[in-house]
Amino acid sequence: MKLRVKVRKYSLWLIAFSCCWLLISPSIVGATEETNSNCIGQSLEKLTDQLLIDLPSYSNRIIQTSRHLDSQADLFPYILIADKPEFQPLPLNSFEHHPEYESPDVKQVFFTTLERQYLNQKARELQRFHWLFLAKNGNGWHFVMMYSATGQYPAKQPIAPLEENNNGAVAVGIKNWLRDCAAGSTRKKAISSG
Repeated sequence: MKLRVKVRKYSLWLIAFSCCWLLISPSIVGATEETNSNCIGQSLEKLTDQLLIDLPSYSNRIIQTSRHLDSQADLFPYILIADKPEFQPLPLNSFEHHPEYESPDVKQVFFTTLERQYLNQKARELQRFHWLFLAKNGNGWHFVMMYSATGQYPAKQPIAPLEENNNGAVAVGIKNWLRDCAAGSTRKKAISSG
């Protein structure tokens, strides 16, 4: 008797849940499709504006994951803000060994990040200068390459030379954000800013 009552309760719950899902799912699927197509169709400037808003949280997740994997390290940065996108391309004379950068589909974006590091209970702020290469295809924008240099804050010039940075926290954060954007799972604000 008790088994029949339990089965009946669960059956009713399952039917109610299924009905609710059928009512909600068309709007969810429609929103995802709209998001996906709008993200793919965004201009580089609009895409970059939203990317830079979300980038600190994406990159900080990568940093925290790395921190848990490397518990011996004492120095980890936190990305506070990513700002100041510039879109004027630089000549690629010194990049002759990478002819794919000269494709008309590859666009250059320059931006800075402000980071805070804690060492011996003292905070130190740095800014990093990033030179990002993105390309657009039928599936949206994708990461090609990134170079970065570190500088003192509030000084304006880099103190370290430009280095390839395709696997750092900021680069991986960009790759993850672009993946989520193409899948339609970035914040709604990114979509409506069209």
